[in-house]
Amino acid sequence: VNSAILRRGNPLTWSKAKPFLSAVRTSGVKQFIAHYNRVKDVQTPKFFWGDELEYGIFSYNESINTYDLSINRGAQLLDELSKFESNLADLPYGCIWQPEYGSWMIETVPREPFNGYISSLLLTEKSMQLRRKRLHSHLLPNEIAPSITTFPLLGVKGLSHCALEGITNNISESSYLSDDVINPHPRFGALTQNIRMRRGRKVDINIPSESNSADSIHMDAMAFGMGSCCLQVTMQCSTENESRYLHDQLAIFAPIFLALSAATPMLRGKLAGTDTRWDAISQSVDDRTVAELGEHDANYLPDCEMVGGGIKRIHKSRYSSVSSYLSKPSSKDEEVAMRRLNDIDAGIDSSAFELLNSNPNIDETLASYIAHLFIRDPLVIFEDSIYLDDQAVLDHFENIQSTNWRTIRWKPPVLSVGLEAERRKSFNDRKRIPFNVFNDQSDDNSASTDINSFGPGWRVEFRPLEIQLTDFENAAYTITIVLLARSLLAMGYNFYLPMSNLEENFRRSQLKDAVISEKFYVNRLSYDSNRIGEIHCPDDQDIMEMSINEIINGSEDKNHLGVIPALKSYLNALGCNKKTIDQLHKYLSLISDRASGKLPTAANWMRNYVKSHHHHDINKDDVSFETIKDLLKLCNDIGLGRADASSLVGDAYIEKLCKENCHETYLNTKIDKKIEKECKDSVDETLMSDEISRTSTYMRAN
Repeated sequence: VNSAILRRGNPLTWSKAKPFLSAVRTSGVKQFIAHYNRVKDVQTPKFFWGDELEYGIFSYNESINTYDLSINRGAQLLDELSKFESNLADLPYGCIWQPEYGSWMIETVPREPFNGYISSLLLTEKSMQLRRKRLHSHLLPNEIAPSITTFPLLGVKGLSHCALEGITNNISESSYLSDDVINPHPRFGALTQNIRMRRGRKVDINIPSESNSADSIHMDAMAFGMGSCCLQVTMQCSTENESRYLHDQLAIFAPIFLALSAATPMLRGKLAGTDTRWDAISQSVDDRTVAELGEHDANYLPDCEMVGGGIKRIHKSRYSSVSSYLSKPSSKDEEVAMRRLNDIDAGIDSSAFELLNSNPNIDETLASYIAHLFIRDPLVIFEDSIYLDDQAVLDHFENIQSTNWRTIRWKPPVLSVGLEAERRKSFNDRKRIPFNVFNDQSDDNSASTDINSFGPGWRVEFRPLEIQLTDFENAAYTITIVLLARSLLAMGYNFYLPMSNLEENFRRSQLKDAVISEKFYVNRLSYDSNRIGEIHCPDDQDIMEMSINEIINGSEDKNHLGVIPALKSYLNALGCNKKTIDQLHKYLSLISDRASGKLPTAANWMRNYVKSHHHHDINKDDVSFETIKDLLKLCNDIGLGRADASSLVGDAYIEKLCKENCHETYLNTKIDKKIEKECKDSVDETLMSDEISRTSTYMRAN
């Protein structure tokens, strides 16, 4: 989590922030330009990557015989787990715990990023198990933490987290939720209140119910969206161009993997007509005014302090799919192709574009992409960080970047890398030595230090994945995305589609059972060796509709290789040993079986569980407290390996996790027989296994 984003301080109320909006936006553009000039030549050839998992904590309420949110437990657990980790800092594996939007939520990442060797993929599930065990070891006896996207009863009357009659929630003004659900860190409350104030009314979320699409599930607070949990994967690239290409290709796969990982069949106590969290989040943070939405109101006057006067049409919420491609054209033909691909009105801020485009180092595609971010106002401005040195910080750029929530987020190298690159270049200029920021051979003592030691470089964050019930599933999706990214870079596949086709794919991906019932636009020439590595816009006859099964597993009839066969080919080309490939294939098989319909998505599995539950009325979308209680307990037990998960993951082995042993096992001479019996196969012992450490094939991208 960027320290500038979650800094301590006093955020300005919307009325006090408005006079500074323009200055902060302009400063943010200037900060990006200064930083880009420093890092444009930075190379980070070593591949590193990591994942993020988010959890919700629920407590059993005996008086109503169901689970409720564990209000404020996120901050308590953050403190406890951070102290716990600090005591284990000398061990080879660990976790970092971070705050999330909901006061009942917490986020966790590995202490260190994974490297580019195949062995790191084989550690993914074990790392996730370690984090789950450590979290559960600090829960209260009446608490559970299943890895589900949303709390199914969020906002249902009768639970302690709900709004009380006669009490005004000054931050959200929700009729359903108490403001106690918001993380106490000042940024989260300010985000909630300022979104409401900017749009001129509280958020208005409507998701179709399952039985009647005209009958919507209504919600009215940011927590209904940002209270969702997900799985995200961030990968470092070697160069700027590589990261921009990967951004584009993964953007095309975002709707496919959103449908494949669908895990949100219920909202506010009802079965929904959709399967994912995405649209609920999108609506929950939509800060557009009625004029920006295109809902013309003669009484709405321009506000000169807001971007575009608050009346310029903006076509999407801040939380949405990507709106434009980013790859850098290398010829006039590619420039034309890029314009054809970007065939929707994404919108740009003209003043930001002029600043960016006036810099000779920034190409038009990049200038448009960054200028698109700045069609949004900054939502949280801290009173002590308004006027900053734009040559030395990135705070205002990150302010805008971090609240443009897209399926794919492109990330330049961090500030510390840029400052070090600038220092090295300055030293070499004085010595008149040719400059290579990564492999500097000058007599500067620190120049031989890997630039990555100063922080991560060019990165792409894959954000659409819904969190799954087991660590095996979460590892499977993570491993698949990492292998997909590396194979894309190695093989130069060209999946480009016009952005309008991608938008339609994204709409379809959220529908109920989209993974088996919908078809998606695909570039027929995706695997064509004649199109490798180039920016090419397919003609209409080269765009076809395919099922997710055909996209993932391939189709001989349509001469389409498929993702899984392509990944297996990549693994074979790397020269992996058979045992390693067999270990990875079990994860790829889950994705393959989900795509074919052999195994259900988590959304389908939970929906079927609810409908078959003895307390559920099949004639209603409403889900009973008792049904949710049993579902949540089962989900928690499945995640811990205590309940049968074969209907969800097939014959995959889900290890039984023992929370009593959630750190490295010491070679003690005094054995606790109870722990020995329950935990004879420690997660951390497996992490250190000889078999994994011997597997050292590097995931080459060339």
